[in-house]
Amino acid sequence: YVETMEEGEGGALIVTMKSSGFAALYALTFPVMESSTTATGNYIAGTGPYKYAYVSDSMIRLSLNPTWWKVAPYIETIEFYARSSNDVSLASFAAGQLDMVMTSSLGVGRYRDEGNATVLDIMTQTCEMLLINYNNADLRQLDMRRAIASAINRSRIITNVYMNRARECDVPIPPDSWAYDAKTKLYDYNPEVARNLLEGMGYTDIDEDGFLERSASRSDEITLTLLVNDSTDSARRTAAEEIKSELEAIGIHVEIVAADYSLGDDNSEYMTRLQSGDFDLALAGFNLGVDCDLRPYLSPNGSRNYGGFSNAAISQLAENVISAPDSAQYRDAIAMLSMSVAEELPFITLYFRLNSVLHTNDLNGLTALREPDVMRSIATWYFD
Repeated sequence: YVETMEEGEGGALIVTMKSSGFAALYALTFPVMESSTTATGNYIAGTGPYKYAYVSDSMIRLSLNPTWWKVAPYIETIEFYARSSNDVSLASFAAGQLDMVMTSSLGVGRYRDEGNATVLDIMTQTCEMLLINYNNADLRQLDMRRAIASAINRSRIITNVYMNRARECDVPIPPDSWAYDAKTKLYDYNPEVARNLLEGMGYTDIDEDGFLERSASRSDEITLTLLVNDSTDSARRTAAEEIKSELEAIGIHVEIVAADYSLGDDNSEYMTRLQSGDFDLALAGFNLGVDCDLRPYLSPNGSRNYGGFSNAAISQLAENVISAPDSAQYRDAIAMLSMSVAEELPFITLYFRLNSVLHTNDLNGLTALREPDVMRSIATWYFD
């Protein structure tokens, strides 16, 4: 979004954006720091309540920023320590080495149960989706996609797989967002509705074996491959097994393909299959931007439109969100896009993941915590 930033008269900061549109303002939700060429040593100052006092590969130390214009923070020094995994971070907390841990671990609730720490669940921008491959003639039919959406018991998956650390949603807008519209909640778990939709499309269980046929031939049964990564998220693999069970309960064969994946590795088997369209359904998680820019997922040439979805009207609605000139038109554009996505199901949105902040009971003042800006209230934190 940002083309250039430069100093203006009287200490003003002049920001030139690459394009117009109210959504571009979301690109400016970051602290302004002095450049490395003008900073003195490691003591880099910005516009926030703290400044960098020390930086290494394993630790960052923050100290009070003397140029902070509001009430000074209660905690004078804060140190952040790098840990190799969620498990190592939690072990460090249990050993008394850390006062606070931000974690995606699903087992963090035990600390709350033990009563020796506080666990705060926080909404993230991580949206779990069931991607659709539009090369599959069955899946190109809207009623098939609606049947699949109605057959998935998201509430049970959230409870049994994610330990209640997710929130149901039918659109890729977080349910705690000002931009979320509850009217887009269209697909409650209802296998009866799913079966009726499939029957209306002409799929019936001719041989009474529990699976639907397009004709009297068993070879003509509906079979879908479900791609999931088998490396970074064991919960997602378990969720895929639940989805398989639920779709088979309405008569659709599902074959799970668990492919290797490493974060950032575009050459992994999982990414290769996604990019080549070697799937019917794919269970994936995406960290969505707070600006509601869904063009990568909805535009024909979008970088994350792995299923080949193409709908000129929806593509235009996605463009309208980014080009809306003011807040009112921005909100209206998001509402129109959200409802169209819910109705047309270019992909099936399942839920948004929750992460957790685990901290000692004597740390207070942590309010309005949410990713990606978990530190927003840091100036009000204090120990009692």
